[in-house]
Amino acid sequence: MVGASVGERGRPRPRIGLALGAGGVLGAAWATGALAVLQHRVPVPVGDFEVIVGTSAGSVLAAALRCGLTVDEIVTYQQEGPSGPLRALGSPDLGYGPLPPWPRLSVGSPRLLLAALRAPHTVHPWVIASACLPQGRADHEALREMVGDMALLGDQRARARRAWPRLSGRHPAATPASPAANPATPAANPANPANPAANPANPANPAANPATPANPAANPATPANPAANVSNPANPAANVSNPAANPANAAEHGSPGWFGRLLGGLTARGDAPAAPDGTSLVTDWDVGGRTWIVAVDYDLGRRVVFGRSGAPPASLPDAVAASCSVPGWFRPAVIGERRYVDGGVRSTASVDLLAGLGLDEVYVLAPMASQVTAPPRTALERAERLIRKRMTAATQREIALLHSEGTKVTLLTPGPDDLRAMGANLMDPSRRKEVFETSLRTSAEAFREPPGRAA
Repeated sequence: MVGASVGERGRPRPRIGLALGAGGVLGAAWATGALAVLQHRVPVPVGDFEVIVGTSAGSVLAAALRCGLTVDEIVTYQQEGPSGPLRALGSPDLGYGPLPPWPRLSVGSPRLLLAALRAPHTVHPWVIASACLPQGRADHEALREMVGDMALLGDQRARARRAWPRLSGRHPAATPASPAANPATPAANPANPANPAANPANPANPAANPATPANPAANPATPANPAANVSNPANPAANVSNPAANPANAAEHGSPGWFGRLLGGLTARGDAPAAPDGTSLVTDWDVGGRTWIVAVDYDLGRRVVFGRSGAPPASLPDAVAASCSVPGWFRPAVIGERRYVDGGVRSTASVDLLAGLGLDEVYVLAPMASQVTAPPRTALERAERLIRKRMTAATQREIALLHSEGTKVTLLTPGPDDLRAMGANLMDPSRRKEVFETSLRTSAEAFREPPGRAA
């Protein structure tokens, strides 16, 4: 069960889950547009949801959020490509073409077919079908590099957040809660009657009595003694209310200076979960168990949820590559001694994984499902619509599981305009920008509608 979070004023914050589904290059573009609209509907950064499940293309977005990228940054990356802090990530297309290289002339997973023959009811039919496909030849080196670069950026930002209090001078002696620096605390306020140790009106305290002209060092009421007068405007060194002269307090007054602005750009989503000191998001991304990446063991046919308790260890780049290894197109990803393929062959969005977590609300962005479709124009689109219809029905069954627990679920899928922009080939990079721009419009319209497209 996911623990409750506390929002502003101590009120419990709704426990929200997010499922990001499969969909290739164009599915990722569509989901990015939908994420941008979703971010404006929820009270917290999407990356701070209790649990995020990513499948195939959705795993790339889940990894980006886990590494602390904001939705605005992901949107800019889709619009402009690598730029600013994300300039090292390479193209969103990752160099993929619309068609795969010629596959090997051998069955993808004989062991999986044998396992299915021995126990036919223990392996999902779609997984069995994937084992019959020829072995793919494409690799995911560019994807691994991109995810690794996102993780390194997340590490840099985490280090900057940890260094900020020290580099800015915001340490306990200069914080509002610190008696040494806060004139509103009894220990440091010479005008506070509750502070006999420093109260100039206390006859028992000759050391601090302003009636002792010979003791300027201890006389807080002597204007000529700026070293001890915290209320003297002429004393920038000791005046905690003077942000221009007190760097330790500058951030409290909105004047961080050039260095603060620089670190602000580095830290981005300041509340993003980070790996502990001495670790890296590349290898320790699963700390906290809030990001789950779904793949399928290509020899046993079992769904594997990297990042969840009890899952096999995997680096973030390897887990994402496994989740995106479409059978027949890409080589299976090898982690340890196991081979893994695209989690979408088991479930397009793995919504059912969010059952039993005590979530209040779940958002599902499923690029390969559709509640309202456009008429197919070609034989290839007719085949695509048939697959999409089956995936939509499976997703609805998984959502019913959450409904049975009282969880509110909002399902967002591509509509007719999105499908026309996508075409039948979800790996065609030439359509990516059009799909993204269309999604920004259609997703906003879908969220404005009465729950017709919400499950």
